[in-house]
Amino acid sequence: RDNSASVLVGTTLAEKAVEINAVVDPNSGSTLAHLAALHNMPRTTEALLKAGASMGIKNGAGRVPLEVAVFDSHDDGSGAALVGPTLTENVMEINAVVDLETGSTLVHLTALYKMAETTEALVKAGAAMGIKNKAGRVPLEVAVMEAKN
Repeated sequence: RDNSASVLVGTTLAEKAVEINAVVDPNSGSTLAHLAALHNMPRTTEALLKAGASMGIKNGAGRVPLEVAVFDSHDDGSGAALVGPTLTENVMEINAVVDLETGSTLVHLTALYKMAETTEALVKAGAAMGIKNKAGRVPLEVAVMEAKN
């Protein structure tokens, strides 16, 4: 599924069959980048990035594609691919609390969901490891606590 979609990105955009940042799912307010992140399609995500898809567009739930990859699908491949472009576009601050209920940053959540590639990309991009969530845990503690479950 991911291979065929990633191949179609360039041809579809060249033929102007769809605008790369258009909302293609009116029910969720999602763009192609949101849907690729949601459906675990890292190759398609990378093809969309290369074609110039914006990482700053929020869907109907108020999430950018990186947040969709982390919150909604736990898609490690797309999440890792989205970290750099999301930060480059200044879409979000790397250490911002993104889950108000738990007080978690993206790296807390990637540790929780065992998203090693995305966690590594966030660490390389400068994510702080000393921020505590509402439970008083840093990302390492979240990862270790989750490993026992």
